[in-house]
Amino acid sequence: MAKIPHIGFDNRTLSELPTVEPGFKFTCSRCGEEHELKAADDGSTTLLFYKCSKKIYLGALRGKLVIDVEPSISGKMKL
Repeated sequence: MAKIPHIGFDNRTLSELPTVEPGFKFTCSRCGEEHELKAADDGSTTLLFYKCSKKIYLGALRGKLVIDVEPSISGKMKL
């Protein structure tokens, strides 16, 4: 059985985070370089991502910056 990783943020946490859009640039806490948030390949902006050291990371959810924010819930779901 496959296990799919997941994370989630509660509405209160999201409401307190800064609002961002695709193209937002920030200094990465992992590498110290500047990265840019990008929309999904299909143009969807529900999730924004950034690339650091050849890996892709979640940067924003529904327009809220979630970089370095502890998720409210995380784990692995069995399929």
